[in-house]
Amino acid sequence: MIDKLIITLSLVNLFTNSAYSSIAPFYPLEAAKKGVNPIYIGFIFSIYSLVKAMVAPIVGNLMSKTGRKVMIFSGLFLEGTAIICFGLIDYVEDGTTYAILSALCRVFEGTGNACLVTSSYALVASHYPEEKENVIGTLQIFTGNKRIYF
Repeated sequence: MIDKLIITLSLVNLFTNSAYSSIAPFYPLEAAKKGVNPIYIGFIFSIYSLVKAMVAPIVGNLMSKTGRKVMIFSGLFLEGTAIICFGLIDYVEDGTTYAILSALCRVFEGTGNACLVTSSYALVASHYPEEKENVIGTLQIFTGNKRIYF
């Protein structure tokens, strides 16, 4: 049952989903230093999940036209680029610009993750029709473990 595709998708889910919570220890302090209101900090955290929930159905429709693998690679590129840009935001001094750019990066991270997760499950369902419950459970283990390790 365990093959290269399952291992790859599990690791992709582990590392990309860690972007969701990896900013929690340091971002509120850094944003407060820049003068960002705590309400906006909460908004910046929550926009990731909100966008992910809104984009996932759209990704499901687009996947039939573009293909699952194209959507996975698009999501990897989008989320990876957004994570790199999020790291570079620290060089912005203005608090308003800092908050806007942070929110934009989180929007793109959520969009990329919606592409990844939706297409991962679709790929599993098509490649493992008899074992999809077990394989999706395996992916969920790696998605949940990001909270332990990252």
